[in-house]
Amino acid sequence: MSHAVLGKKLGMTQIWGPEGNRLPVTVVQCGPCTVVNKKSAEGSDGYNAVQLAYEEVAERKLNKPQRGLFKKAGLAPHRYLREFRVNAKDLERYEEGQVLTSEHLQVGNFVDVTGTSKGRGFTGVMKRHGYHGAATATHGTHEAFRHAGTGGQGSATPARVPKGMKRPGQHGNTTETTQNVLVVQVDHSNNLVFLQGAIPGPTGGVITVKDAVKTPDTRR
Repeated sequence: MSHAVLGKKLGMTQIWGPEGNRLPVTVVQCGPCTVVNKKSAEGSDGYNAVQLAYEEVAERKLNKPQRGLFKKAGLAPHRYLREFRVNAKDLERYEEGQVLTSEHLQVGNFVDVTGTSKGRGFTGVMKRHGYHGAATATHGTHEAFRHAGTGGQGSATPARVPKGMKRPGQHGNTTETTQNVLVVQVDHSNNLVFLQGAIPGPTGGVITVKDAVKTPDTRR
């Protein structure tokens, strides 16, 4: 990780591209984030990392260990705290108390966006996996219009449902990452970044924007 910042998804809109085409974009407010702590491989932690805090909050809303962390750093309490691994060279660029914004993001950059997908509860196979349902609603199809159908072998071996089959279950509410998202517009005065296309999470959800680990030119 060379650069990372926490932000909030504000929603989607559309803008006109440089060639007169209409682009769907997601508006993200990146930062401001505060560097709370640095961890070094030479220290007791044994690895290089940076802890970032986002969105100030009342002290009463944090537990005792969280309050102690911010008090030790001499910073105001924040609602969100994330840790990012860095190499030794990148670690030198951060200082405790440093405020990170959208300054390092420029038009044309590619970023990886991580967020928590929308939770849809317990859903069936049609909504969760895109099953088409019964082939027909007549000619002997009985109460199986939205069912998954048989999932195991009918023989004596192994006579069970294999692991990993697409079944009903918890849908969404998982950590998802969309790679190689193009930055099409930036408003540094308001820390707004316009990313092409959709990104994980609901409107108002907290996301992480990091420099892309690969670009479309190197993707295989």
